[in-house]
Amino acid sequence: MAAGVDLHIHTCFSSDGGISPGWLVEMCRAAGMGHIAVADHNSVDGVGEAVEAGRLIGVDVVPCVELDCLFDGAELHVLGYFVDYCDKRYGTVRDDGEVQERAASVRRRVPCVYTPPPLPAQRE
Repeated sequence: MAAGVDLHIHTCFSSDGGISPGWLVEMCRAAGMGHIAVADHNSVDGVGEAVEAGRLIGVDVVPCVELDCLFDGAELHVLGYFVDYCDKRYGTVRDDGEVQERAASVRRRVPCVYTPPPLPAQRE
């Protein structure tokens, strides 16, 4: 039984993720994870696919979102777990978040690029 847990994973629906939700769930299972949370920035667009893939291959997928916020000039990332990913209001959050993320990237003068670490060797 897979026992590994990761409660903060991004898919291709985040600027710093590059893997489709279904493939991500398969990779997590292969790495021995049994419980994950898909937490894309300002978007729940990939959660449904991840939940379904998890259901099919035995990985518990927690629906999550990472909301990018500004407070007193500081950038904050707030994680919300067990969100209703079918709620249409997340589309507005996504669209507004994309505008804010581009503006933050310009302020930092660095591109939004993320290279994930290699997966650990699969245990037998």
